Amino acid sequence: MISQSNVEMQQLNRSIIIKHYAELKRYCTFLTKSTWDGEDLAQETICKVLKKYTDTEWKQSICLTLLYKVARNQWLDQMRTKAYEKESNKEASYEPHENVAELYALIETMLSCLNEMQTVIFLLKDVFEYSLADIAAITSMSEGAVKASLFRTRNKLKTIKEEERLVTSKDMEEETEILVKAIRQQRPELLVKLIPTLQFSKISLQQPLLLLHKKSSYNCFLCAA
Repeated sequence: MISQSNVEMQQLNRSIIIKHYAELKRYCTFLTKSTWDGEDLAQETICKVLKKYTDTEWKQSICLTLLYKVARNQWLDQMRTKAYEKESNKEASYEPHENVAELYALIETMLSCLNEMQTVIFLLKDVFEYSLADIAAITSMSEGAVKASLFRTRNKLKTIKEEERLVTSKDMEEETEILVKAIRQQRPELLVKLIPTLQFSKISLQQPLLLLHKKSSYNCFLCAA
């Protein structure tokens, strides 16, 4: 027999889903970059949540963070499936950014737990392979401060919790797009859009090579994300 409290909790959860549906759909559209695909992903998310989190044994309330988490995991599963099907018909590739879903997940994680300067310093060193001296010049910081920031950032990324890996604001969505574009196009100068005070003019104009084959903390974290 279903208790009155369980019935009330189920009704509350359904009300929460209805209340946050517009925000969920916006987030799904951001992930898929398509209005139609975003709508489909939102519907699939709702179906999964209704099936798993509103049964008679579920006694906790649903929140927007949970909806975002289910949607992101559902989308990542879809992207991994598509990538597997695509790769099954061609030679294996060593390009670490072919799986765009994983790259977006990594950037979302970084922006959710790091400030903008920490994110930029990490990308300049572990993605674009700038030297500590060059990063110090670009950011107008001392080499010691740059090294300390990298140490804290790497430790933070190793211990981040799953629930922290979410995009929760329009500003963060825009920042994610900037960073993904900078990495995929190998254009570190785009980081100025995050921090306008960066000064790439203080260093050599030679374009650094993006890490593709070397084992680095960036690639290791990408694989673990």
